[in-house]
This record gives sequence, structure tokens and C-alpha cells, in this order.
Amino acid sequence: MHCAIPIPDSIQEVKGTHGTMLIRRWKWNVIQFAGLALFCFFWDSIVGLVWWGALVGNVGWYVKVFMLPHAAVGIYLPWYLLAMLLNRTEIVVTPAELTIRRLPVPWERKRRVAVHYIAQLFAWEKNSGGKGASSSFELHMIDRDNQRWRMLDDLQTPEEALYLEQRLKELLALRHEPVAGRE
Repeated sequence: MHCAIPIPDSIQEVKGTHGTMLIRRWKWNVIQFAGLALFCFFWDSIVGLVWWGALVGNVGWYVKVFMLPHAAVGIYLPWYLLAMLLNRTEIVVTPAELTIRRLPVPWERKRRVAVHYIAQLFAWEKNSGGKGASSSFELHMIDRDNQRWRMLDDLQTPEEALYLEQRLKELLALRHEPVAGRE
């Protein structure tokens, strides 16, 4: 028998007429966010100036081609910053399916899994490697065909991952069973 894990501050549970929704706000470190915002400002400023110069000046096509990946990074960085600032992950459990979506800034595609297809859920610690490495946590699913799927990633604390595992198992009426390589 496992101990009940209290709901973390970053997760909110909302019960509706059709099912239960678990909402997880994305956490971000103020210093990392400010540093990335500053880098984004400088990156986009430099790329914008080079593009402007390439468009109004007489430069070869190779400069424009060379700048394409830099422009792509310049588009991605503000998008990532907005997602860090505004996004949340919603996990909706109904009698028929489990749905995971990230919004309001579109991030990953919505995932839907039929409830009868889920055999097991488990939390997983992901180490970034190296000495003094940081960890993040993931929630994985094993389906009826014994295939393993990552359902959620970048959970910040083990409490978040373990709570989501525990609560989703309750909502889906899954028994706790050992998973090879985890316990």
C-alpha cells in the first residue's frame, strides 16, 4: 500500500459533469526567464538588422539563405517565452478517454488515449547526465500492447509526477503494479 501524496501547489483539480480536469501551471524561474528574454531581444535585434540590410542592400542570395535558420530561432524564442509565461497543461479524464493539452500558446499536439487502452501509468525521473546534473520528471503510460509512451514531460518536482500518477490511477481505476526498471 502506498502513501497518499498531497496535491502540489502547482496543480489544481476541477470536477465537471463529464469528467475531472487536472490543471498544471507551467513554472518558470524568474532569472532564467529574464536572461532568456534579454537574449531573445538581442538575438532578434541583430537578426532583424541583418535581414533589413540584406533586403535593402545589394548582397548575395547566400547571405539570405545563411540567415534563414537564424530567423527561425528568432521566431521560436519569443514563442517559447510566451509559452513559459502563459501556458498550462490540462489533463482531462472522462469515462471514455484521457486527453492532454497545452494552452493557450499552442505547444505540442493534443494527446487523446482511450481509457480502455491504458494498462498502467508511472512516474519516471529523467536525469540530464553529468556530475551535479538536474532532473526533471515524466509521466509514462504502458498500453494494452505493452508499449511504453511518454504522456507528460518537464514536470519540475517528484511530487508533481507522483501525484499525477496516483490521481490518474484513481480516476482510471488502475491498480498499482510494479513497472520494470522503475521499482
